[in-house]
Amino acid sequence: MLWRFAKPKSPLAPLFQRGEATYAAHWGAVCSAQNGDSKHHASPFEKGGLRGICLFILLLTSNQATASTPCQPLPEIQQRLEQLARGWHSTLALETGYAPPARYTVCQLKSGLPFADHKLKRIYIRGLASENDEITLAHEYLHLAFSHHPRGHDEVFIEAMARRLVGVL
Repeated sequence: MLWRFAKPKSPLAPLFQRGEATYAAHWGAVCSAQNGDSKHHASPFEKGGLRGICLFILLLTSNQATASTPCQPLPEIQQRLEQLARGWHSTLALETGYAPPARYTVCQLKSGLPFADHKLKRIYIRGLASENDEITLAHEYLHLAFSHHPRGHDEVFIEAMARRLVGVL
């Protein structure tokens, strides 16, 4: 088993490899040998690979954006969203986990990706200039509307529902 003793070409190379011959598998074997533990302790990247790293970075940056982003309210867009949400209610009421947010604020986003702040009940968006912006607004609203349910973290469900509500699907 020569691969266990071979050094990777890059310090990041083990994070992008898959299968038994990964650095993480070797790391787990070392932990088992040292601790006498028969359980495999995988690194966070062993199963996720590049996708796991990207999601991890997105989580880190979204938390930083939330903590440091002041809210400059967009009352026209908020009124538009409230009007749209009333129209969407009959469709969304049939979905498991839907709970319309009682209060929320739509805020101006200066830079970065649009996001919903669950704690402060805020939606950060650049504006409503196109159909894509409407999908984004619906997408972030759905994150708030499903925030107390696992579906609120399911990006595939949220994006598909946002497109359905806006009429793109």
